[in-house]
Amino acid sequence: MALNDAEIENLLRGDMSDIEDFNAEITEFIDLNNAEMDNLVNNFDNTEEANVEKENEVQLPANWVTGS
Repeated sequence: MALNDAEIENLLRGDMSDIEDFNAEITEFIDLNNAEMDNLVNNFDNTEEANVEKENEVQLPANWVTGS
């Protein structure tokens, strides 16, 4: 988020409402990024678990499965 001249002046003058708004936006941005990162980690964990399960499956010869 880029600050315009008026916002910069208010920050320099110490207008706390702008600082609080800016702080709230930063916090919201961080929270969204944390949630997205948690999602990515969970997806990776689930994929990794599925890959391990697939590797551990016993592959039977085709004639065993069909009974021929």
